[in-house]
Amino acid sequence: ADIAVVGHIHLHQNWTFGGMPILYPGSPRRTAFGEVEPKGFVVAEWSHRGCEWSFVEVPAVQMILYEGEWNGTGWNISSKAFPHVDRVKGAECRFRYSCTAVQREAAKAHAEELRDKLLAAGAVVVKLEAVVESASVARVPEIAAAKTTWDKLGALWKSRGTDVSARADRLRAKVAELEEVR
Repeated sequence: ADIAVVGHIHLHQNWTFGGMPILYPGSPRRTAFGEVEPKGFVVAEWSHRGCEWSFVEVPAVQMILYEGEWNGTGWNISSKAFPHVDRVKGAECRFRYSCTAVQREAAKAHAEELRDKLLAAGAVVVKLEAVVESASVARVPEIAAAKTTWDKLGALWKSRGTDVSARADRLRAKVAELEEVR
C-alpha cells in the first residue's frame, strides 16, 4: 500500500514502516479538556511519485482544565496553571475543585466568582465541577459516655465545634418532645 491511515485516536501521529507512511489524522476539534495538541486533517495526494500527504492545522477551540482545592479561605491550586485571564479568550474552561461537605457553599461561591472573571476575560464557557469529600466522623468517647439524648447531642456539637447556645432552649424542647414519643 502507498499509505495506511487509521482512525479514532484524537492525537495526530505518523511514522513509517518499510517505507510506507502510517498515520492517524487526529480529530479536527478538541473533544476533551486537556487536549492541547494542534488539531486538523490530512490531505493525501497520489501522483506518479506515489502518495504524498500533509497535515493541515485548523483553528480549534482551546479546552482548558484547571484543578484546585478549597482550604476554607482560598484555593490551593495543583501544579497546573491557575486560570490566567490572558489564556482564556475564546476557550472552553472547566474548573474542577474539591472541598469538604461543610465548605461546599463557600467553595461554590468563590468558584462562581472565578467563573465570572474568566467569562469576563473572554472564555466561551466555564464549567464548574465540585468534588465534595465525604466526612467520616469518628465516634467520640464523650458521646458514648453521655446518659441522656441531650447530653449526647451536646458532646457531638462540642466535638464538631458547633455553637448552639443561641437556640439551646428550642433544641432542648424538641429533644424532650422526641423522648416523649418514644
